[in-house]
Amino acid sequence: MREKKGLKKLNFLQVAGILLVILSISYFAYSSIRVEDRKNEIERDKVTFIKNAKLDVLQDNKKVNISNTNKQENKVLVENLNDKTQHREVDGDDEIIISNAIGYIEINKLGVTLPIFSGTSKKELREGVGIVESTDYPTDEKNILSVIAGHRGGYNGEQSFLNIHKLEQGDQINITTGV
Repeated sequence: MREKKGLKKLNFLQVAGILLVILSISYFAYSSIRVEDRKNEIERDKVTFIKNAKLDVLQDNKKVNISNTNKQENKVLVENLNDKTQHREVDGDDEIIISNAIGYIEINKLGVTLPIFSGTSKKELREGVGIVESTDYPTDEKNILSVIAGHRGGYNGEQSFLNIHKLEQGDQINITTGV
């Protein structure tokens, strides 16, 4: 009888160990899939964002090239951007939607693409990065101070700015904004 009890205990531990391994692998697989889905969602929304920005510019009969450095045209971009984001004020209890982004930041060296929101509430920073209040929206115009805040990692399924210390002078950071 003692042998049967020892055998049952051994079988229980083996089953528990196997279940633990299977559950761990499942969790890591789920997490990886979630991160990839999030990256794909951000990329899709970024492409849609850029297309809509170009359409808005054409519909307003303004020939504005987002990468153009002409100061007057960039002022129009900033004014239109400010007008549109005023209607996107997000209450603290509302869910942040990536389509509310006013732009995207890409750091190819770190493999990071994140939406930029017009504020820095907890919910906005969970989904991406935000423009610090009382600073300007990013443009090509000179003498503009834009401060972007974001977490070093975790919340949004990516590591965000976790490896920012790996950036060196001259590394490229691309910011895409629209009207």
